[in-house]
Amino acid sequence: MIISRTAQLVVGSAYKAWKGKQVRELQKILLEEISEKNTLIHVEDVDDQITLMEMFYEAKRTGAANENLRLMARALRGMAAKGQPVYPNKFRKYARILAELRFEEILVLAAFYKMNKQMLAEVEGTVSAGKVTVHSLWMRVEGEVVPGFLSAADMASAAYSCQRHGLLIPDITIDNIGFLKPTPLLDELVEIADMQDFPIDPESL
Repeated sequence: MIISRTAQLVVGSAYKAWKGKQVRELQKILLEEISEKNTLIHVEDVDDQITLMEMFYEAKRTGAANENLRLMARALRGMAAKGQPVYPNKFRKYARILAELRFEEILVLAAFYKMNKQMLAEVEGTVSAGKVTVHSLWMRVEGEVVPGFLSAADMASAAYSCQRHGLLIPDITIDNIGFLKPTPLLDELVEIADMQDFPIDPESL
């Protein structure tokens, strides 16, 4: 197919304008989330800075919603809050997961984290310390998100789809019914990205 020089210039100009708009939107999100807690992001060199920005740009280019990008920015902020340089290879661990999560999954994961912490606190100092039954946890999570945000079926679908990232894993109850429980990776992700307080707009679901 032959494309005229004029057409090439028009397409090239439109692409540059589009990419510039995407970069400005990303910068706005980054500035808003990072400045919220006055966190200083220390990156070792220019190559790492570019690589980190490219991760955000690639996530946006492939369809990540602004909420996903904000969670990525929070993860960057969380890593920087430890007072150490942020390295792209370590950030990629979180960025890949956060860029792909759907609204329903974010909601369910935050509920699993919150309810699991609550239940562990309730049994602290008892013979059941450190133990949470998966069926009880599931029912608590269901009570948190159903019916205000999701149906029971949608909650289950979102929860089971989170297994792909290793954030929830199956456990078998005494009557051989399978429920899901959170993994250490979920705790790590929620805390580094401040997901437990992340605002969810029900209209987006």
